[in-house]
Amino acid sequence: MDLELRRYYNDLLYKAEKKENDKDDKNIMNGRMMYNLVIGNKSADLDSIVSAITYSRILNLINNTINFDENNKIYGIHLPVINCNRNELKLKFPLIALINYFSNNQDNDSGDDFQIENMPFICLDDDIINELILEMEKLDNEKKHVNFGHYITLVDHNTLDTFQKNFNERVVSIVDHHQDYMTTKSNYRLSLGTNIGSCSTLIGKIWRDSYEKGKINQQTLIENKIFLEMIVCTILKDTCNFNQKLSGKRWSSLDLEVYNWIIEILSLIEKNNEEIISKKYTDLYINFLKNANRNIDIIFNNELIELFKMDYKDFIYNNKFGNEVVIIGYSSFEID
Repeated sequence: MDLELRRYYNDLLYKAEKKENDKDDKNIMNGRMMYNLVIGNKSADLDSIVSAITYSRILNLINNTINFDENNKIYGIHLPVINCNRNELKLKFPLIALINYFSNNQDNDSGDDFQIENMPFICLDDDIINELILEMEKLDNEKKHVNFGHYITLVDHNTLDTFQKNFNERVVSIVDHHQDYMTTKSNYRLSLGTNIGSCSTLIGKIWRDSYEKGKINQQTLIENKIFLEMIVCTILKDTCNFNQKLSGKRWSSLDLEVYNWIIEILSLIEKNNEEIISKKYTDLYINFLKNANRNIDIIFNNELIELFKMDYKDFIYNNKFGNEVVIIGYSSFEID
């Protein structure tokens, strides 16, 4: 999996570097490559990270078309952004466990020396993000808004974070499963409420719809197997392996529906029956993902202040007049 993800990110960055040489590329405007920043929520948990990566992938595959509407194309490179600084990647224990598992069990060319810090993920403090923020600020000052330059897509949340709040006009797509107060406008919105267990379920639905509408074919699914695997593993984690006691609270029929569709596709790819394939991923969840945040050795190797960054979110609270009053941060981590 680490090799496939490296190839994906390296391909994105290569396209960004060749922008000066392709005048016919519709992703280039006035000599500037356009980007759609696909950003998960502030906690940068597994669901947010996987949603950003897999949604950016399908957008790049289906010719930049949001919601399959040819009149609603978002040109540009769809960049998956992990909503944390690079030095915080070491705290993303479920992501590390997931990539480690596939690297050691499926990637024949991978060794045992996987280090998440060496992955070419795009983080908030990377130069490319700092440059794009400056460009967006410049464009906004020049009154050049959503139809010019760069865009933002929110996954696993539906309101702009503190650093993004000035870019409200640039939000073009929202995919989320939290309470949505519709405070952020967007051309496209897939926000089905809190009964959906995982945002990755909604991304999986978009992959399924893309396939059923003929935007991608079976060969494309085969070539993008790792993205489907990331989705299915995240769904299992967020639904607690479809714990029946949590049905209707932590997961819905749509979660199970999308999970079963992906298992069906993976069984075709691996030429094995669905029961065996499903057991493979449930075993992965039980043995590697379920308690990834409770790894005592990893926890003790980090400072307490670092652990508070594992699952951190901040919220802006306004008074009745809509004026910003205070920003409060919340942090949590599992101990049992």
